[in-house]
Amino acid sequence: MSFVEKKIKVILGEKGIEYKEYEHEAVYTCEVADKVRKRIENEDKDNSKKGGIKNLLFQTRDGEFIMVLGPGDQKINESRIKELEGTKFMRLAKPKDVERVIGCKIGCVPPFGHKRKIKTYLNKELLKYDYLYFNPGNHSKTIKIKAKDLTKLVENPILYE
Repeated sequence: MSFVEKKIKVILGEKGIEYKEYEHEAVYTCEVADKVRKRIENEDKDNSKKGGIKNLLFQTRDGEFIMVLGPGDQKINESRIKELEGTKFMRLAKPKDVERVIGCKIGCVPPFGHKRKIKTYLNKELLKYDYLYFNPGNHSKTIKIKAKDLTKLVENPILYE
């Protein structure tokens, strides 16, 4: 179990957040993760609204890192984030930077539990779901939480539309 995965479980426990963990084949893209999530949803057999979280690390022109969380089946509106950041330049972090800043490889970046504190933008669309799924820093695991708990887990999120 990675440092990030352990940290996530500690945070969930400390905050008293109920969660369910699923093991599955390794996934490396949002598209494949979406297929696995849909399979998990079918196993859950309820009518609640569920979705995956897309967690992307960006680097700004001045070298700062920011995390952007959005619905897994949608593109991140980079123009909106640039506007909120007051910058015209922002790029996806390099894989080596993701490992250094987050503590895991790309493709399994979690929405919280990172190696260091990161300014985080959270799309309000995520809060319209009943449940959310994310990888806990492990390509072969998925965690399900109540969407309303996400704002308890992400430190000082900046909500955006």
